[in-house]
Amino acid sequence: MAPPSFCECEVPVCTEKSNPCGTRSFEWGLPRGISSPGCKGKEEPALTIEGGCHCGAVRYEIEGEANHVAVCHCTDCRRCAGAMGVAWAGFPIANLSLSGDTAVYASSPGVERRFCLICGTGLFYINADAPGQVDVQVATLDEPECLPPVRHVQMADAADWEKTFHQLPMHDRYPAQD
Repeated sequence: MAPPSFCECEVPVCTEKSNPCGTRSFEWGLPRGISSPGCKGKEEPALTIEGGCHCGAVRYEIEGEANHVAVCHCTDCRRCAGAMGVAWAGFPIANLSLSGDTAVYASSPGVERRFCLICGTGLFYINADAPGQVDVQVATLDEPECLPPVRHVQMADAADWEKTFHQLPMHDRYPAQD
């Protein structure tokens, strides 16, 4: 995915930003020290985010900024994803362009989860209580590091041991067997 273009005289970059918990996070922006007074008053084009499923049968694009980015720990998300938490980013559904077919699973009343028909990758969450909105699984973005979560939600459903996850040893790859 090409970086978003703010205007023809600025070149935005995806940069690592400092994080108090020591994890890596990234954001789109202009390189430090760059300013362009000639761009005053010009409208910035919408950011386009791209992603897709594991096998490539489903691809999507979303224009605009996310209205929320969070890791959900609810029982439904955990079971549907087979993971302890799922990072979601919410957008207006009108901003979503989709190619490929998805299966629909009604995980609870008024909720649709959409998956790739071929590989089963979970992609989208649509809730009738949030009309006009779609949540996208951040892990399916081509560049997930540029849309870091800002909070955990539904911690009441999280396993007790998730609260100490950050204390576990971390390895770049799977450690050698002893």
